[in-house]
Amino acid sequence: TPPVLAEDLLFGVPADFSKPDGYVYRAIYSDSLIFLLNVYNLGLGLLVVFYLWKLAGLYTRKTSVSVFFVISSVYGTFLWNYLRAQSLEIFQVWFFLGFIYHFILFYRSQNPDGGGPGTKRACWNHLLVATVYCGMLALLKPLYVIVFPWLWIFAAMVACRKAKCRPKQAVATIRDHWHEYLYFLICPTLAFALLAAAFNIHQFGSPFEAGYSQMNAASKTPNVRFSYTFLSESFWGYLFHLRHSIFLHYPPLLFGLLGAVSFHRKHRIESYLIWILFLSFFLFFASSSIWTGEWCYGPRYLVFVLPVISLPFIETTEILLANLKKTWGW
Repeated sequence: TPPVLAEDLLFGVPADFSKPDGYVYRAIYSDSLIFLLNVYNLGLGLLVVFYLWKLAGLYTRKTSVSVFFVISSVYGTFLWNYLRAQSLEIFQVWFFLGFIYHFILFYRSQNPDGGGPGTKRACWNHLLVATVYCGMLALLKPLYVIVFPWLWIFAAMVACRKAKCRPKQAVATIRDHWHEYLYFLICPTLAFALLAAAFNIHQFGSPFEAGYSQMNAASKTPNVRFSYTFLSESFWGYLFHLRHSIFLHYPPLLFGLLGAVSFHRKHRIESYLIWILFLSFFLFFASSSIWTGEWCYGPRYLVFVLPVISLPFIETTEILLANLKKTWGW
Protein backbone atom coordinates (compact mmCIF):
# COMPACT_ATOMS: atom_id res chain seq x y z
CA THR A 1 0.00 0.00 0.00
CA PRO A 2 1.60 3.29 -1.00
CA PRO A 3 1.69 6.05 1.63
CA VAL A 4 -0.68 9.00 1.72
CA LEU A 5 1.68 11.07 -0.40
CA ALA A 6 1.34 8.75 -3.39
CA GLU A 7 -2.42 8.47 -3.10
CA ASP A 8 -3.52 12.03 -2.45
CA LEU A 9 -0.71 14.30 -3.62
CA LEU A 10 0.66 12.55 -6.69
CA PHE A 11 -2.43 10.93 -8.12
CA GLY A 12 -4.81 13.51 -6.67
CA VAL A 13 -7.30 10.74 -5.88
CA PRO A 14 -7.27 7.73 -3.54
CA ALA A 15 -5.49 4.81 -5.18
CA ASP A 16 -8.01 2.23 -3.95
CA PHE A 17 -10.59 1.87 -6.72
CA SER A 18 -12.74 -0.46 -4.60
CA LYS A 19 -13.91 2.04 -2.00
CA PRO A 20 -17.56 2.96 -2.68
CA ASP A 21 -17.05 6.38 -1.12
CA GLY A 22 -13.80 7.10 -2.97
CA TYR A 23 -13.37 9.81 -5.55
CA VAL A 24 -12.42 7.35 -8.28
CA TYR A 25 -15.41 5.12 -7.61
CA ARG A 26 -17.83 8.03 -7.86
CA ALA A 27 -16.18 9.46 -10.96
CA ILE A 28 -15.21 6.24 -12.70
CA TYR A 29 -17.48 7.03 -15.66
CA SER A 30 -16.46 10.66 -15.85
CA ASP A 31 -14.87 11.30 -19.24
CA SER A 32 -13.38 14.56 -18.03
CA LEU A 33 -11.60 12.84 -15.14
CA ILE A 34 -10.20 10.15 -17.41
CA PHE A 35 -9.01 12.79 -19.88
CA LEU A 36 -7.32 14.85 -17.18
CA LEU A 37 -5.63 11.79 -15.70
CA ASN A 38 -4.31 10.85 -19.15
CA VAL A 39 -2.96 14.36 -19.73
CA TYR A 40 -1.43 14.27 -16.26
CA ASN A 41 0.21 10.95 -17.06
CA LEU A 42 1.56 12.28 -20.37
CA GLY A 43 3.21 15.10 -18.44
CA LEU A 44 4.84 12.59 -16.10
CA GLY A 45 6.06 10.59 -19.08
CA LEU A 46 7.61 13.72 -20.58
CA LEU A 47 9.49 14.31 -17.32
CA VAL A 48 10.93 10.80 -17.56
CA VAL A 49 11.95 11.44 -21.17
CA PHE A 50 13.46 14.79 -20.15
CA TYR A 51 15.75 13.19 -17.57
CA LEU A 52 16.68 10.35 -19.91
CA TRP A 53 17.71 13.00 -22.44
CA LYS A 54 19.66 15.02 -19.87
CA LEU A 55 21.44 11.94 -18.55
CA ALA A 56 22.40 10.88 -22.05
CA GLY A 57 23.82 14.34 -22.65
CA LEU A 58 26.25 13.82 -19.77
CA TYR A 59 27.91 10.93 -21.60
CA THR A 60 27.81 11.91 -25.26
CA ARG A 61 28.07 15.06 -27.32
CA LYS A 62 26.25 13.54 -30.26
CA THR A 63 22.58 14.46 -30.41
CA SER A 64 21.87 11.40 -32.53
CA VAL A 65 23.27 9.10 -29.84
CA SER A 66 21.19 10.80 -27.15
CA VAL A 67 18.06 10.46 -29.28
CA PHE A 68 18.82 6.79 -29.96
CA PHE A 69 19.32 6.11 -26.24
CA VAL A 70 16.03 7.80 -25.29
CA ILE A 71 14.02 6.09 -28.03
CA SER A 72 15.57 2.71 -27.22
CA SER A 73 14.85 3.17 -23.51
CA VAL A 74 11.22 4.18 -23.99
CA TYR A 75 10.05 2.20 -27.01
CA GLY A 76 12.47 -0.72 -26.98
CA THR A 77 11.84 -1.84 -23.40
CA PHE A 78 9.04 -2.68 -21.00
CA LEU A 79 9.36 0.83 -19.55
CA TRP A 80 6.76 1.90 -22.11
CA ASN A 81 4.18 -0.27 -20.36
CA TYR A 82 4.58 1.74 -17.16
CA LEU A 83 4.61 5.14 -18.85
CA ARG A 84 1.20 4.80 -20.49
CA ALA A 85 -1.01 4.20 -17.43
CA GLN A 86 -1.49 5.66 -13.96
CA SER A 87 0.93 3.69 -11.81
CA LEU A 88 3.43 4.29 -9.06
CA GLU A 89 6.30 3.09 -11.26
CA ILE A 90 6.31 6.25 -13.36
CA PHE A 91 7.05 8.33 -10.26
CA GLN A 92 9.80 5.96 -9.16
CA VAL A 93 11.49 6.19 -12.56
CA TRP A 94 11.17 10.00 -12.63
CA PHE A 95 12.49 10.51 -9.09
CA PHE A 96 15.36 8.04 -9.46
CA LEU A 97 16.49 9.51 -12.79
CA GLY A 98 16.28 12.99 -11.27
CA PHE A 99 18.36 11.90 -8.28
CA ILE A 100 21.10 10.37 -10.44
CA TYR A 101 21.22 13.33 -12.84
CA HIS A 102 21.49 16.04 -10.19
CA PHE A 103 23.94 14.10 -8.06
CA ILE A 104 26.24 13.57 -11.03
CA LEU A 105 26.10 17.31 -11.73
CA PHE A 106 27.01 17.95 -8.11
CA TYR A 107 29.87 15.48 -8.33
CA ARG A 108 31.20 17.08 -11.51
CA SER A 109 31.06 20.59 -10.08
CA GLN A 110 34.20 20.15 -7.97
CA ASN A 111 36.92 22.76 -7.90
CA PRO A 112 39.21 22.77 -10.95
CA ASP A 113 42.12 21.52 -8.81
CA GLY A 114 40.09 18.56 -7.59
CA GLY A 115 40.10 19.92 -4.06
CA GLY A 116 36.46 19.30 -3.27
CA PRO A 117 33.10 20.78 -4.21
CA GLY A 118 32.86 24.25 -5.62
CA THR A 119 31.54 27.20 -3.69
CA LYS A 120 28.91 28.32 -6.19
CA ARG A 121 25.33 27.96 -5.01
CA ALA A 122 24.38 26.07 -8.20
CA CYS A 123 26.78 23.29 -7.21
CA TRP A 124 25.08 22.76 -3.85
CA ASN A 125 21.61 23.22 -5.30
CA HIS A 126 22.17 20.05 -7.30
CA LEU A 127 22.95 18.19 -4.08
CA LEU A 128 19.77 19.58 -2.53
CA VAL A 129 17.64 18.51 -5.49
CA ALA A 130 19.23 15.04 -5.43
CA THR A 131 18.44 14.75 -1.72
CA VAL A 132 14.85 15.90 -2.29
CA TYR A 133 14.39 13.26 -5.00
CA CYS A 134 15.73 10.63 -2.58
CA GLY A 135 13.29 11.82 0.05
CA MET A 136 10.38 11.67 -2.39
CA LEU A 137 11.37 8.11 -3.28
CA ALA A 138 11.41 7.15 0.40
CA LEU A 139 7.96 8.68 0.88
CA LEU A 140 6.68 6.61 -2.04
CA LYS A 141 8.18 3.39 -0.70
CA PRO A 142 10.23 3.09 2.50
CA LEU A 143 12.63 0.64 0.83
CA TYR A 144 14.27 3.61 -0.92
CA VAL A 145 16.04 4.53 2.30
CA ILE A 146 18.68 2.21 0.80
CA VAL A 147 19.73 5.19 -1.33
CA PHE A 148 20.51 7.55 1.55
CA PRO A 149 23.68 5.88 2.93
CA TRP A 150 25.18 5.82 -0.56
CA LEU A 151 24.11 9.43 -1.14
CA TRP A 152 25.96 10.51 1.98
CA ILE A 153 29.04 8.41 1.20
CA PHE A 154 29.41 9.62 -2.39
CA ALA A 155 28.61 13.21 -1.41
CA ALA A 156 31.53 13.03 1.01
CA MET A 157 33.69 11.48 -1.71
CA VAL A 158 33.33 14.69 -3.72
CA ALA A 159 35.78 16.12 -1.21
CA CYS A 160 38.21 13.38 -2.18
CA ARG A 161 37.82 13.27 -5.95
CA LYS A 162 41.46 12.77 -6.75
CA ALA A 163 42.49 9.15 -6.43
CA LYS A 164 45.57 10.12 -4.41
CA CYS A 165 43.73 12.44 -2.06
CA ARG A 166 44.68 11.79 1.56
CA PRO A 167 41.94 11.13 4.17
CA LYS A 168 43.08 14.12 6.23
CA GLN A 169 42.69 16.38 3.22
CA ALA A 170 39.21 15.02 2.57
CA VAL A 171 38.18 15.57 6.21
CA ALA A 172 39.56 19.10 6.08
CA THR A 173 37.61 19.80 2.88
CA ILE A 174 34.39 18.49 4.40
CA ARG A 175 35.03 20.62 7.49
CA ASP A 176 35.50 23.69 5.30
CA HIS A 177 32.09 23.03 3.69
CA TRP A 178 30.20 21.78 6.73
CA HIS A 179 27.61 24.56 6.43
CA GLU A 180 26.74 23.46 2.90
CA TYR A 181 26.60 19.78 3.83
CA LEU A 182 24.36 20.66 6.77
CA TYR A 183 21.92 22.83 4.80
CA PHE A 184 21.81 20.87 1.53
CA LEU A 185 22.19 17.28 2.70
CA ILE A 186 21.73 16.64 6.41
CA CYS A 187 18.76 18.91 7.15
CA PRO A 188 16.70 17.77 4.11
CA THR A 189 17.40 14.13 5.03
CA LEU A 190 16.17 14.68 8.58
CA ALA A 191 13.11 16.57 7.32
CA PHE A 192 12.09 13.67 5.07
CA ALA A 193 12.69 11.21 7.92
CA LEU A 194 10.23 13.16 10.07
CA LEU A 195 7.72 13.31 7.22
CA ALA A 196 7.98 9.56 6.67
CA ALA A 197 7.45 8.93 10.38
CA ALA A 198 4.38 11.20 10.35
CA PHE A 199 2.92 9.38 7.32
CA ASN A 200 3.52 6.00 8.97
CA ILE A 201 1.79 7.16 12.14
CA HIS A 202 -1.15 8.43 10.11
CA GLN A 203 -1.48 5.27 8.04
CA PHE A 204 -0.25 2.46 10.30
CA GLY A 205 -0.27 3.94 13.81
CA SER A 206 3.48 3.73 14.34
CA PRO A 207 6.45 5.71 12.99
CA PHE A 208 8.37 2.47 12.43
CA GLU A 209 5.60 0.53 10.67
CA ALA A 210 5.73 0.90 6.89
CA GLY A 211 3.25 -1.80 5.91
CA TYR A 212 5.79 -4.49 5.02
CA SER A 213 5.15 -6.53 8.17
CA GLN A 214 1.43 -7.02 7.54
CA MET A 215 0.36 -10.60 8.18
CA ASN A 216 -1.51 -12.96 5.87
CA ALA A 217 -4.74 -13.81 7.70
CA ALA A 218 -4.88 -17.35 6.30
CA SER A 219 -1.27 -18.50 6.74
CA LYS A 220 -0.41 -16.28 9.73
CA THR A 221 2.84 -15.32 8.01
CA PRO A 222 4.07 -11.93 6.77
CA ASN A 223 2.88 -10.99 3.29
CA VAL A 224 6.46 -10.09 2.39
CA ARG A 225 9.26 -12.34 3.60
CA PHE A 226 13.01 -11.87 3.15
CA SER A 227 15.46 -14.74 3.03
CA TYR A 228 18.60 -15.83 1.19
CA THR A 229 16.70 -18.97 0.21
CA PHE A 230 14.90 -16.97 -2.49
CA LEU A 231 18.15 -15.94 -4.16
CA SER A 232 18.74 -18.97 -6.35
CA GLU A 233 15.28 -18.79 -7.90
CA SER A 234 15.23 -15.01 -8.23
CA PHE A 235 18.74 -14.80 -9.72
CA TRP A 236 17.80 -17.28 -12.42
CA GLY A 237 14.47 -15.53 -12.95
CA TYR A 238 15.91 -12.02 -13.23
CA LEU A 239 18.53 -13.20 -15.71
CA PHE A 240 16.84 -15.84 -17.84
CA HIS A 241 13.12 -16.24 -17.13
CA LEU A 242 10.98 -15.33 -20.15
CA ARG A 243 8.64 -13.23 -18.03
CA HIS A 244 11.08 -11.64 -15.57
CA SER A 245 14.46 -11.38 -17.33
CA ILE A 246 15.99 -7.90 -17.11
CA PHE A 247 17.83 -8.51 -20.39
CA LEU A 248 14.77 -9.61 -22.35
CA HIS A 249 12.64 -6.75 -21.05
CA TYR A 250 15.39 -4.13 -21.18
CA PRO A 251 17.65 -4.95 -24.19
CA PRO A 252 19.80 -1.78 -23.88
CA LEU A 253 21.15 -3.27 -20.66
CA LEU A 254 22.41 -6.35 -22.51
CA PHE A 255 24.06 -4.31 -25.28
CA GLY A 256 25.37 -1.88 -22.67
CA LEU A 257 27.51 -4.65 -21.20
CA LEU A 258 29.66 -4.42 -24.34
CA GLY A 259 30.63 -0.87 -23.45
CA ALA A 260 30.63 -1.25 -19.67
CA VAL A 261 34.42 -1.53 -19.30
CA SER A 262 35.08 1.55 -21.44
CA PHE A 263 32.31 3.44 -19.61
CA HIS A 264 33.86 2.53 -16.25
CA ARG A 265 37.31 3.72 -17.30
CA LYS A 266 35.96 7.12 -18.37
CA HIS A 267 33.55 7.62 -15.45
CA ARG A 268 34.94 5.53 -12.62
CA ILE A 269 33.20 7.02 -9.57
CA GLU A 270 29.89 7.50 -11.36
CA SER A 271 30.08 3.91 -12.53
CA TYR A 272 30.68 2.76 -8.96
CA LEU A 273 27.63 4.70 -7.79
CA ILE A 274 25.40 3.27 -10.51
CA TRP A 275 26.51 -0.32 -9.98
CA ILE A 276 26.35 -0.15 -6.18
CA LEU A 277 22.80 1.19 -6.29
CA PHE A 278 21.76 -1.41 -8.84
CA LEU A 279 23.26 -4.29 -6.86
CA SER A 280 21.75 -2.98 -3.62
CA PHE A 281 18.24 -3.01 -5.04
CA PHE A 282 18.82 -6.18 -7.04
CA LEU A 283 19.83 -8.10 -3.91
CA PHE A 284 17.04 -6.52 -1.86
CA PHE A 285 14.30 -7.61 -4.25
CA ALA A 286 15.96 -10.92 -5.10
CA SER A 287 15.89 -11.91 -1.44
CA SER A 288 12.15 -11.20 -1.07
CA SER A 289 9.29 -13.62 -1.48
CA ILE A 290 7.60 -11.32 -4.02
CA TRP A 291 10.62 -10.73 -6.27
CA THR A 292 8.48 -11.38 -9.34
CA GLY A 293 6.34 -8.30 -8.70
CA GLU A 294 3.27 -10.55 -8.64
CA TRP A 295 1.08 -10.40 -11.79
CA CYS A 296 2.83 -7.75 -13.84
CA TYR A 297 4.73 -7.22 -17.06
CA GLY A 298 8.46 -7.76 -16.68
CA PRO A 299 10.65 -7.24 -13.61
CA ARG A 300 8.45 -4.41 -12.31
CA TYR A 301 10.36 -3.81 -9.10
CA LEU A 302 13.57 -3.02 -11.01
CA VAL A 303 12.07 -0.78 -13.68
CA PHE A 304 13.31 2.42 -12.01
CA VAL A 305 16.98 1.41 -11.93
CA LEU A 306 17.32 -0.29 -15.33
CA PRO A 307 17.51 2.96 -17.37
CA VAL A 308 20.42 4.09 -15.20
CA ILE A 309 22.36 0.83 -15.25
CA SER A 310 21.89 0.87 -19.05
CA LEU A 311 23.85 4.12 -19.48
CA PRO A 312 26.89 2.18 -20.83
CA PHE A 313 24.66 1.49 -23.85
CA ILE A 314 25.63 5.02 -24.89
CA GLU A 315 29.29 3.99 -24.87
CA THR A 316 28.46 0.89 -26.89
CA THR A 317 26.73 3.07 -29.48
CA GLU A 318 29.71 5.43 -29.61
CA ILE A 319 32.11 2.53 -30.13
CA LEU A 320 29.91 1.06 -32.87
CA LEU A 321 29.71 4.39 -34.68
CA ALA A 322 33.47 4.88 -34.39
CA ASN A 323 34.13 1.43 -35.85
CA LEU A 324 31.68 2.02 -38.69
CA LYS A 325 33.34 5.32 -39.49
CA LYS A 326 36.79 3.71 -39.39
CA THR A 327 35.74 0.78 -41.56
CA TRP A 328 33.41 2.43 -44.05
CA GLY A 329 34.47 6.06 -43.78
CA TRP A 330 31.02 7.23 -42.63
